[in-house]
Amino acid sequence: MPDTVAPAKITRLPVTIRLPSQRPRISATSTSARARRLRLGPDGRFVGRAEVEVAEIRGRCEGNLIVTGSLVIFAGATVSGTTRYRQIVIEAGGGLLGQVQLLPKAPVEAARA
Repeated sequence: MPDTVAPAKITRLPVTIRLPSQRPRISATSTSARARRLRLGPDGRFVGRAEVEVAEIRGRCEGNLIVTGSLVIFAGATVSGTTRYRQIVIEAGGGLLGQVQLLPKAPVEAARA
């Protein structure tokens, strides 16, 4: 699984999906990605499917987002489409629209509970 994916282009490096310098010059990116982390800057727009462990959304994310760990939606950000997550934090002013599903605990987490 790649560590870094820049939605402007797919980069196969090991741990984060992020837009360059958190303030991209592109208007939108449409892709399918699998990585450990998705970081979307305030001016960024991700359209497509992403499966990640951690997602930090400051811009717009549209499509199918699967977050096996923590999803953080910052003030002014919007996540829309189908969203599945294990943990979520939404700052005041952040938005979550569409189908939303809580993922079951991971087998190790369930054994500890």
